[in-house]
Amino acid sequence: MKKIYGEKHYHKENLWIGLSLLFSIPIVFLLPSRYSIFFTAFVFLGLHFTVSFYIYSDAERILRESLTGGLGKLLSSESKLSSPVRLGIMILLRTKSKMVFSEIQKTLRLTPGNLDSHLRHLEKSGYVHIKKGLSLKGPRTIVEITPEGEENLKRYVSKLKLALSYKEK
Repeated sequence: MKKIYGEKHYHKENLWIGLSLLFSIPIVFLLPSRYSIFFTAFVFLGLHFTVSFYIYSDAERILRESLTGGLGKLLSSESKLSSPVRLGIMILLRTKSKMVFSEIQKTLRLTPGNLDSHLRHLEKSGYVHIKKGLSLKGPRTIVEITPEGEENLKRYVSKLKLALSYKEK
């Protein structure tokens, strides 16, 4: 909704709404009291339905544009999560929050070099945090999803769901 209200033509529409209210107030005082309440209700309902219509039509236009134009970007290589491996890593980390490197490697059946490359890419983007440490079994690499990574994963999945549910009329 922030994107819709931020568009320039809404400032012009707000000006017209303000002017119509400004001119309708003196008319209310000139009308006999039994008509003034109906006139006021008519003006407010008219303004409400007009603004609602513009907001609804613009929201629908923005959704259509974002799905048709944004779908390519969503599925393109520009998106950090467009890689099935990275998406798999993020989904695994979303369910367990923290995982050991070898556990991710075995689950996704990846080579250590391949997994390391994807994890470095996700870490640069701020989606995961990698900690190296020692345990009783030897050195361990622990991978943890960040709040930003979790938020981006949710956003990516919801866009995919929206794209799959959208159908042109």
